[in-house]
Amino acid sequence: MTSPHKSLNERAAAEHLGLSVRTLQKRRFERQDPPYLKIGRSVRYRLEDLDAFLDAHRINPGKGAAHE
Repeated sequence: MTSPHKSLNERAAAEHLGLSVRTLQKRRFERQDPPYLKIGRSVRYRLEDLDAFLDAHRINPGKGAAHE
């Protein structure tokens, strides 16, 4: 049976988000999202956390804008 929580390494997580590995490292250092797992020296990101991070930064310009 496979785990329901797929996790990605730092490089794969950065690619999934469209960010650099260095940006993810900086965000971790500054205690900013996305959440991550630290197992020994290994850093992992859960796929659902990365997708939630993307959703939280989604901008829908048509919502709430006054249209003429």
